[in-house]
Amino acid sequence: MSTAFVEHCNNSAKEFIHNVLVIDDGASIGASAAISTPKIAERPSASAFIPKESKAAEVTKADSPSSFSHTLDAAQLTNSFFKNGIVVGLFKPTPENIANIVGETVAIAKKTDAVILDWSIDQKNPHLCKQIIWAIINDDHTNGGGRLRTIVVYTAEKDLNGLLNELITHLNAERIENFLTGETVVFNEFDQYTIKSQNLRISFYSKAHGGSPDKARKKTEMELPDVVISEFSAHTKGLLPTFALGATAVIRKNTHHLLTRFVSDLDGPYLAHRGMLPDQDDAEPFMLENFVSVIRNILSLEGVDRKSLGKKSITDFLTDRNSDYSGSVQGKAFTYTTAEINTAFCGESTFLKLIKAKGITNDEIKTSGEDKFLIDFAKILSNNNVENLYQFCVLTSFRRSHADVGWASPDHIPYLTQGTVIAKINLEGQYEFYFCVTPKCDSIRIKSNGTGTRRSFSFAKLEIDSGANVHDLIANVKGSYFHLKTQQKFYKLIHVDFQSDNLSHRVEASYDKANKEFRLKDTSDCEYLWVGDLKDLHSQNRVSGLVGDLNRIGYDEFEWLRRKQR
Repeated sequence: MSTAFVEHCNNSAKEFIHNVLVIDDGASIGASAAISTPKIAERPSASAFIPKESKAAEVTKADSPSSFSHTLDAAQLTNSFFKNGIVVGLFKPTPENIANIVGETVAIAKKTDAVILDWSIDQKNPHLCKQIIWAIINDDHTNGGGRLRTIVVYTAEKDLNGLLNELITHLNAERIENFLTGETVVFNEFDQYTIKSQNLRISFYSKAHGGSPDKARKKTEMELPDVVISEFSAHTKGLLPTFALGATAVIRKNTHHLLTRFVSDLDGPYLAHRGMLPDQDDAEPFMLENFVSVIRNILSLEGVDRKSLGKKSITDFLTDRNSDYSGSVQGKAFTYTTAEINTAFCGESTFLKLIKAKGITNDEIKTSGEDKFLIDFAKILSNNNVENLYQFCVLTSFRRSHADVGWASPDHIPYLTQGTVIAKINLEGQYEFYFCVTPKCDSIRIKSNGTGTRRSFSFAKLEIDSGANVHDLIANVKGSYFHLKTQQKFYKLIHVDFQSDNLSHRVEASYDKANKEFRLKDTSDCEYLWVGDLKDLHSQNRVSGLVGDLNRIGYDEFEWLRRKQR
């Protein structure tokens, strides 16, 4: 039974999906979509990674091979997607156009939200479907930053589970590099009909007149839109994924309105603005900020945050979860029902009231400090996976990190500026972290004499939490999380000289392809690992702390009166 939250996720997916690519050499229109003999003989069972099709599945009497149909009714297919507001790009391979199908499919798949493939695309090449799927996934990691990918294999073949195992074998045999770590992606998460990997979902379905004995997997062309929407929604089932999906859908919907705000009549004012600037390159980020401001206004007017993250969504989310939250708060084990948790989001309670309701006294909270209780409670809400909390810290603190630019083109090379976090390995083999406090205006437009200019940058040390559990920043370096505390004493600042790039007039990192890292080198040839750039407000807050320390005034006063001020 579908819950309110599942419906919400499906609706968000439906709003987001604009187009689907379908490749099937059996595509035809109308009466020609008749039952035909299969193109490929029934397969023997593949080496089973998982059990053969479940005995609990609804099984029909064994069909004769002549009753299987590899045809696809193109009219029904396009009409059904049309009614759901989704555009279909249908490609029917023929001997004349199939030569470059792999590369062409990869190029088109970059622009599509979901891909539907027939398993038997070419009788001369029974491996073609596997080759296309591998090429799409490989490109997603190489050039797409591990983008979200939904693929539906829609086939008349009988043994869907055997096809899935065959595809897993192929994907694991053909190496795909993780776009961040460089490690080989291993496809080892799957069930009877679906392969799951990071940001990837490949599901197998049978055509209505196909050979699969599992009736639940047999779908008509009219049912394919619901299949695609539900499979895509499975990627994004959650509060934050649905919020991100809804926000992106709103931007897509308003794209053409957005374009009307930046019209050619404004070219002249832009040129005037640029020409009057002391450094004309400043005009480019100026316009970028204005563009982002318009997008933010569109999202605000649509109320995406309220619709996806508000009280109703939380209630629906908790109802759909339908399982208790359990964990430890300051050494005591507790279990909370989703109904109890929900009271904290509907104005009837607070986290502290929930904690007290389980027997924790005010004295215990006062002795340990309420922050410690709340932090433990947050871990319970994160399913006792503290790395979820760390990941959220990185998302909300860093403007960009390695995950955002590690796969991108050379145009995305990071550079040293206020808010940049870097790390170097000391003599003991441990990381030392630093936060750049040099003003942004002093980190760009570093004019050179043809070979680059030396520029001294100032850094505050980020001390690694040694166990006191006191820190104001969490950074992710190669999958390991470091808890850092900003050192806000002016006398502890360090100053390092770097050479600016002759063309960009700033200190740019270089990409170490072998280690999948961005590195900076100072004028003494000491190397630093680029960790990321903090968001502006996070950066300014730390700089303000330093300035506040610089402005401290020490003077003597009557001690009795000074203590009265506390």
